[in-house]
Amino acid sequence: MQPASVLQPDGWALEVDASGSPPIFEVECTSCHGSCDASNDVDSIERDRWCIRHARETGHTGYREIRTGFLRTVAHTAEERGRHGNA
Repeated sequence: MQPASVLQPDGWALEVDASGSPPIFEVECTSCHGSCDASNDVDSIERDRWCIRHARETGHTGYREIRTGFLRTVAHTAEERGRHGNA
């Protein structure tokens, strides 16, 4: 798990973007790069079923799990927010 915020000495921080989409999960075949539909469900049974069906149909047995998360930079001082239009 990544930290919620990494504050830099200049007042900027990199944070998990809670205002946008939650993380997106998918799997990709490492042989042919075929992939299942992406979803926000971390424990999607559909991804598991896709891998098994793909292995049965193609003989491919290696898969890459892909998690896409969203981050946002934030200025934590009033001066920085004003300078960058984030007041």
